[in-house]
Amino acid sequence: MLACVSAGAGLALMPRSMLESMPGCTTVSIWPLSESFRYLRTWLVWRRGTVSQSLTMFVRLLEERGVVHEEI
Repeated sequence: MLACVSAGAGLALMPRSMLESMPGCTTVSIWPLSESFRYLRTWLVWRRGTVSQSLTMFVRLLEERGVVHEEI
């Protein structure tokens, strides 16, 4: 994501700690979001028809922990 932003191909949302750990973090401008955006709904997405055992197990783990809400 950061490489795309650095190249001028878009923008990204990421935790500051993640940004600061990446090479090239000084080549982009940062803008902190307000407190009201602190907790946002996050979607897990993958290419249609591309399902692997790893993905299946990850989704199962999230479901078991009660952090997945099926909403399409």
